[in-house]
Amino acid sequence: MTRSITAYLDSLERAILASPAVSAYVVEQHEVTPTDGKLRIRARLQDHGLLEFFEYVVFDARRQIVRLNYSYHWQDADGSLLRRWDNVNHYRNLPYAPHHVHQPDGTVAGVAKPPDLMRVLTEIEVHLHAGGHL
Repeated sequence: MTRSITAYLDSLERAILASPAVSAYVVEQHEVTPTDGKLRIRARLQDHGLLEFFEYVVFDARRQIVRLNYSYHWQDADGSLLRRWDNVNHYRNLPYAPHHVHQPDGTVAGVAKPPDLMRVLTEIEVHLHAGGHL
């Protein structure tokens, strides 16, 4: 049985709602058609930082959900970038392109295993539990 796109996007929102790192959130975009879906959420973090994420998913030929585009932007309370993972194809020379992560020092590195929302939330939760030190 294939999972519906609506159910998948709803699971992302439930993950935000359940995360102890998140104090509030706003759904900025939630669009679903029979073949694709988009979700964009801005989440305020417990330390007053921000996580903004976007996912665009489609069904593949086997009717499995595939994430075509993603971006997970995490910044501190002052607006400084902590990490941004995405798959925009503008760093074609990096290993594992187009998957990459923007670091606080301005560097960009290839990402062998693209993150999902749960991995990003776990990293944020660990960071907050450790007192906010990267």
